[in-house]
Amino acid sequence: MKHPIFLFLFILAAINIGKAESVFSVMQRVNKEINRQADIPSSWNSETYEATVFPNPISLHLSRVEETLRKRNTAHLNSQQTHNRLRLLDVLHAYQVSEAYPQNTQYAFQTPIFIDAFNNYCAVGWLMHSSGFESLAREIAAKQNLAYVPEIKNQGFTYWQEWSGFSLNELAWIQPGYPPSTPVNALLGGTNGTVHDIIEGPFNYLYAAGSFSEADGFPCSNIAMYLPGFAGYLWTNLGDGTNGRIRCLESKNNTLFAGGDFTAPADHVAKYENGNWLPLGNGLNGPVYDLEWYNDTLYAAGNFLNPLLGGLLGYIARWNGSDWEFFEAITNGPVNRLFVADNKLYLGGSFSTCGGLETKNLAAWDGQAVETFGNSLDMPVNAIAIWNETLLTGGALKFNDNRAGLMKWNGTDWESMLSPYSFYEIDSTGTIYDLDVLNGRLLLSGELNFYPMLGNFGRGIVEYVSQYEMSGYVYVDSSVYVSKPTLSGIYFGGAFLNNFSTALNHIAVADDVLTSTEKQQEQKTESVLVFPNPSNEAITIQFEGEWTNYSLFSIEGREILRGRLQQKGMIPVQQAGIYLLNIESERGNSAMKVVFKP
Repeated sequence: MKHPIFLFLFILAAINIGKAESVFSVMQRVNKEINRQADIPSSWNSETYEATVFPNPISLHLSRVEETLRKRNTAHLNSQQTHNRLRLLDVLHAYQVSEAYPQNTQYAFQTPIFIDAFNNYCAVGWLMHSSGFESLAREIAAKQNLAYVPEIKNQGFTYWQEWSGFSLNELAWIQPGYPPSTPVNALLGGTNGTVHDIIEGPFNYLYAAGSFSEADGFPCSNIAMYLPGFAGYLWTNLGDGTNGRIRCLESKNNTLFAGGDFTAPADHVAKYENGNWLPLGNGLNGPVYDLEWYNDTLYAAGNFLNPLLGGLLGYIARWNGSDWEFFEAITNGPVNRLFVADNKLYLGGSFSTCGGLETKNLAAWDGQAVETFGNSLDMPVNAIAIWNETLLTGGALKFNDNRAGLMKWNGTDWESMLSPYSFYEIDSTGTIYDLDVLNGRLLLSGELNFYPMLGNFGRGIVEYVSQYEMSGYVYVDSSVYVSKPTLSGIYFGGAFLNNFSTALNHIAVADDVLTSTEKQQEQKTESVLVFPNPSNEAITIQFEGEWTNYSLFSIEGREILRGRLQQKGMIPVQQAGIYLLNIESERGNSAMKVVFKP
């Protein structure tokens, strides 16, 4: 994510959101002012948010705000205020239906935006504009474009607020906060079912596979190819496809290989070559979860068994050019993921032995022997990566009441990469399905709901920065099962349908902002060193300039401490939690999270 100059107006976002969010929690995420309203129906806490009805949470927010405000007693208003209020509620309704909302394309945190760079007004700004107070709206946008309603200092605004018939509290509730926008683009009409894998395959075309019967309305049986046509891109089929879900794809020498739950055109694994689907030997006798090339040999992993061993063991096989063969690295449970690095083939899944050796859920094969990784990795493995020369695994964020999700191998044992503070910000019922490393940055994809106190919130794909910091990358309404960084952007697929109000239908591409550093290079920032972080006593601030002003913000966005330092200084420990530290000097601005532990 890009980090322009920070303007520190942010709200406390909802945390610990489950897979099915309530109407109340979604509205709280949009605007915490809901907590100040005395007439919120208790049913909103149990009513499930329907993303198919309101793909953009801001639309849900405005709809329920309008509904509530229309029911309130207005006997204290004069006739002109009553008339103005009713008329503006009609305007608010039309505004909500239009969904012409501002876009947060400049700031790496959720914030109000009175009028954006594309001339889109926020709800309160649009009410001003529609009631003949356009110049007032422009004046506020010019001077306080990111201000929350209670912070707007303008005599004209005070006059308009009284004229409108709304209280300051009501206008503060109407005003949404807008999340950061990572540009996400649909691939035409997408697919009509879940996407499980994406690759750049034969002839450098994009291939998507999963469980669907159409791509952009064109018949495609569980696999489709996205390629340039005469009038832009188009989706097309690959022959008759398969008769069941495709879970994984691989390619080599312009040949595409697919594995999954299908039994035709072959048993669970097949290849597409020269326009035809062909079997690979006799296939395999159970679902194939992953395919991987290692030392010019194709390996398959999944939930199939070895008939030569009485159907008791198996779960991994290799293709010898004419048939599938089993080898020393057989496991006693399903293998979910294959990964090649350091001239080794890593196997991740749900097993306790590999090659007859004890090892919990992860093993490696170097072509000659099995390497084991102890018995402390209780979490079944869905994803494997190497990041900063460290072996990582991904899976369920909580397993057997332990923090898991993202684990690293320290050479002798497994350690969690998530801290207790991580679970203040990320739904602990989630699961990691894919891990990607791009230009040194780690992306987590899966059923991930991330709602930080500040910074990007996201769902589906999250960037891991450190044990105490993550950042949302995109926001979609359901799980991401696969993400594939390419030169064209980061393609991702899954069960999701929408990115806010943009229909994606299971597959999309996010602009490759992770490699764009132009704004970061242009931005003038103070070089600051803060240590130790986290701290249980005090933090020291060291900087390059002769002086600096600092402000410490609580998670609610309240400034709780400020001061001026010469060269370097210390800030005493606060109440345990995560805080935002803002540094301002003649050299520029800097901002970071700091963690105080008890």
